[in-house]
Amino acid sequence: MKILKFALLVMIFSSLFVQCTCSDELEDDNEAPVIEVLSPNDNAIFYTEDSTEVITYIIANATATDNNKIASGSVTITNVNGDIVHSHSESTFEVYTSFSTLEPGTYTVTFEFTDPNGNTSSVFRNIVCQESIDDGEGEEQAKKY
Repeated sequence: MKILKFALLVMIFSSLFVQCTCSDELEDDNEAPVIEVLSPNDNAIFYTEDSTEVITYIIANATATDNNKIASGSVTITNVNGDIVHSHSESTFEVYTSFSTLEPGTYTVTFEFTDPNGNTSSVFRNIVCQESIDDGEGEEQAKKY
């Protein structure tokens, strides 16, 4: 019993002198994450959902590294008017989502990652959604917008 009391006393006193920080923040960290976009390529072309073409959706995938760690990542897809048409977020170093639409046009894919200190970086990719049209000979051609 004396050993148990002694051990308890030692633990109490040591907890008074040891400071524990549970934050993932790094002091004086002002380094933003570095983003690598895996897909899509800038100006990638895909087709509307009702098309008979093969590529009717875009996969948006990116990873990020940081001198500390990644707190969150997101991908947002906006149309030419700036309206958000799709978004997805993760609390890891990678974001992955797919997107398809019936609306042809140009879209902007924005990848954004943040570290625990609030340092943020963003990368943009433009993608083009086209509508297939029959050329009258049974062949489909991409209609440009």
